[in-house]
Amino acid sequence: MRIFRELHQDGDDPIRRNERQTLSPTKDEGDLFAHRPSPRKIRVLLDVESLPEDTSPAVQLFEALIGHPRVFRLDVEASTITSTEHTVPAPAGLLTVRDTTAVAGDFKYPGAQYSWSINDENPHPDGSTTQAARGSTHPHKQIYETMQTLDRLAAQGHTADFGMDDAVTYAVLAEVTRGAGFDLLISEAPVTAARFLPMHERVVVVSRAEAVPIIAHYLRRQHVFLTGPRLKRTHSRHDYYAEAVHSLAPALRGWEARVTGASGVSSEVTGEVWSRYRTVVSRLARALECRDDIIWSLGSYLTTPVLEDCMDDFDHLLLLLCGAADVVARALHVALGLPRKDARSAKLHDVRWYTAHVEARYGVESAESAAIAELSRLQWDVRVIFELRNSIHNVQIQPALVIGPLLEPDEPRGEAPFGAHITSDIAARIDKIGPEIAKEWGFHPAFAGGSTADLWTLADKAVETTFRFLDLLSLVVLRNPLPEGTTALLSGEVPDAPPRPVPWEGYDDYLPILLGLTVCHPTACLTDGSPGG
Repeated sequence: MRIFRELHQDGDDPIRRNERQTLSPTKDEGDLFAHRPSPRKIRVLLDVESLPEDTSPAVQLFEALIGHPRVFRLDVEASTITSTEHTVPAPAGLLTVRDTTAVAGDFKYPGAQYSWSINDENPHPDGSTTQAARGSTHPHKQIYETMQTLDRLAAQGHTADFGMDDAVTYAVLAEVTRGAGFDLLISEAPVTAARFLPMHERVVVVSRAEAVPIIAHYLRRQHVFLTGPRLKRTHSRHDYYAEAVHSLAPALRGWEARVTGASGVSSEVTGEVWSRYRTVVSRLARALECRDDIIWSLGSYLTTPVLEDCMDDFDHLLLLLCGAADVVARALHVALGLPRKDARSAKLHDVRWYTAHVEARYGVESAESAAIAELSRLQWDVRVIFELRNSIHNVQIQPALVIGPLLEPDEPRGEAPFGAHITSDIAARIDKIGPEIAKEWGFHPAFAGGSTADLWTLADKAVETTFRFLDLLSLVVLRNPLPEGTTALLSGEVPDAPPRPVPWEGYDDYLPILLGLTVCHPTACLTDGSPGG
């Protein structure tokens, strides 16, 4: 097959090039082969009476995100849904809900009936505008299921920090949110935090902080890369994720300083370490992109093709994370002055290599005992990631139906009912790593053999573990140089790390929140006790 290559008239015109980068999601124009944003906006409904005053970074980000043109945002007042006044038009910016049971007529559905109305304009990317919207909902079934759930909990001796009336109110509000076509209901009322309520199977209810990575991920899929509450920078998506790597693992930048400040070391060695450092950043950036792809798949309607794409993305994620760890191991091997011909044997997940060249070498420093204990604990988790990666040589990790929440009526609701199934041989090797390691990763025995775990838990824990491990490893290695005079890259005085973006640019404070990743600075994450081997 001959590859089609798109050619452009006036391709050297910078204005025309810029126009091709801002593609319309609706018009028949622009490049044939191009990543395009979707014409679909994300719709967010705020339960404003439940949202207290908050100036935390996450809430500042939330306020910035919902002001973006690609987000349609309205407010709702939960306390007013029992009102029967339905002649007053909905105020601007507010979705109005009214109890219309009494005026529904003789042919109404059984139970309560509620109407909702919107009088706000909603402009769309194609230039059209929705002027207003109205509808009704009949949540008799949802109210009944909610009351049943609370009665069952009370019969079991459990208590909730909200009453039946509150639970019914939010069951109605959830149906209104669903009927009006909103993607997210933002609420911080105590009742909405009770994930066992049936409403969570009908609508996505989150707090402002929980909404931030959801909306930010949607915007990234629309090629909008926000780095802070007031800052939008023009990135390629690869540059954006590369900046995120340095935000999540700031100690990695120390390798850049060590290479540029090296003296008495051959250019061949510095070149090797430098190219591997750049490779690590690239692979970790690609892993973050892959994580976004998994979020997209798991958030989609889970058809068979979507599930297959998701499992392929999971395979790709594991390969990238393990590849990054292997490249760091080889860079460390060369930087320590070990024989370069043996660099292929450098493996951070290998107990013998890790013990000889990391634990034994840096553990002798009393000041590093806590750091090495934490690093060794993380190394257990890295070994789990490599065992999962080894499925690429074996039976592929398959999607598995998770039936626990379906069988237990009081389990948390609203999660995707699919996990990951791994074969019995991989599960057995993971069990051998440590006595509690399978439990920490959420593995459970499967009926047909092997183990199952929540797919998203595995993917997210693998990403966080790899970043924390490589960050702490770099911190320990780079602040403990080899003796002066040793002909190795890591010998001599520790150079200053290269300057990082100043805080107001948002990298240090906001990128982890926007990505939905928990970043624990190495000095704050140290634990007592040393893991076994």
